[in-house]
Amino acid sequence: MRGRGNVHGTATAASIWNTGVIGAAVAESHFEIALVLSLLNLITLHLLVPWKERADHPKPEARQ
Repeated sequence: MRGRGNVHGTATAASIWNTGVIGAAVAESHFEIALVLSLLNLITLHLLVPWKERADHPKPEARQ
């Protein structure tokens, strides 16, 4: 969703797509692919949260 010059919900949308691909991998008995995608999704959502928060709310520049 886009509002006021910002885009929100991209991580959620990517996770939904990733979940669909994980389901397809499991349906085709490609459990190793499902496991790798699950781990990538988990790592991405948990490790990149601090970076995303900094990008969404930049610190004001120091005044001199």
